Amino acid sequence: MNGLYDANSGKRAFKPPLEAHSIVNAKKEHITQIAAISDKELGEGFLNYDDIMEKILDKNSHICKVALIDKLVAGFCLSKIVNQSEICDYLRVDQANLPEYVNRADKIGVLKTIAVHNDFHRRGVGHALTLAACNDLIARDIQALSSIAWKNGEQINADRVLSTIGLRPHIEIKSYWEADGIKNNYNCSACGPPPCKCSAVLYFKAV
Repeated sequence: MNGLYDANSGKRAFKPPLEAHSIVNAKKEHITQIAAISDKELGEGFLNYDDIMEKILDKNSHICKVALIDKLVAGFCLSKIVNQSEICDYLRVDQANLPEYVNRADKIGVLKTIAVHNDFHRRGVGHALTLAACNDLIARDIQALSSIAWKNGEQINADRVLSTIGLRPHIEIKSYWEADGIKNNYNCSACGPPPCKCSAVLYFKAV
């Protein structure tokens, strides 16, 4: 796996590729652009202003990164640190379906939501965002890393980005967002109006 070894922590950190953008912590001024990208790439109503604000303000457990190109938000990554007692509820999965090393971990980092503006697809933005979030999660002493990718048909939206940092698909959960879509009335970018029939593919790796 590519990456830099941190002699102080004894853990492997990741070095993002050099690109014409900067990765910074999200601020209130970025929320409107984050929400617009989410509506377009993930489905209208998937995230709203208050959802994003709550995550930005909660610096203890949430890490919110944005990629800026000429001061415009080109993409974002929302991640969270959960403990052993929270992981099953947070990922909505039975403990028996988690890797053993996740069941032994005290702190698990979850790359929950990654999205890039359509104008900047395939330019390394999603990769750089993911690496930056991973570095922050590793610095907070997580023992395992997880992410959720959506699958529609045979396509898994974030497989390439997640695979490059060593995460591997572990389990597929059918119609993962169906109930949420109906409850919150958001339109999936792949399925359209609810119900969403996309599967979730859960990815994991030990840190």
